[in-house]
Amino acid sequence: MRYQEMSFGKKQKRISLIHMNKPMKNGFAGFITSRMFFDKIPIIVDNATEEECDYDFACLACGKNGLVPRIVMSREVYYDIKRGKLYARVILLHELGHYFCNHHLIQKENRDEERTKLASNDEVSEEEIKADLFAVEYLGVESVVGGLDGICDHLKKKYGEQDDDLSIVLKEIYIRKKKLKE
Repeated sequence: MRYQEMSFGKKQKRISLIHMNKPMKNGFAGFITSRMFFDKIPIIVDNATEEECDYDFACLACGKNGLVPRIVMSREVYYDIKRGKLYARVILLHELGHYFCNHHLIQKENRDEERTKLASNDEVSEEEIKADLFAVEYLGVESVVGGLDGICDHLKKKYGEQDDDLSIVLKEIYIRKKKLKE
């Protein structure tokens, strides 16, 4: 199995993604390493069907104790990161932003309900903005906004614009983009 490396940033803030040509049977596809992180962060490609996933692209996953963080992503996002697709790189850096800001240590019940309520009130969680700002540090505001636009386009194609759950997700992304431009 061959490994390749992709990196973001420079010097002390350099982030390296060491990845394989294709994921192993257990989904392990590589890891993230940086001087900013205490441990290497595994990249896991989830082979679950769309119906089994509780996310569309990627998420920061942890054990129940908040330890052993890993980024779990869809096969499509994994290969799009390797292909250099902007939306996929924004997703990866956004999830790393959650890890960097220790959001994995915050235990919240009904996180999706909270996000829905906030978006309904034209607000977005501080955690999402901080994760986006982490991505901005590596890609710039215009690239992150462009990546968020790519996510919206992908979701609209996948679910159709009439989906009620989708409309609240798109609204949250719109609010995030607006805040990044401020």
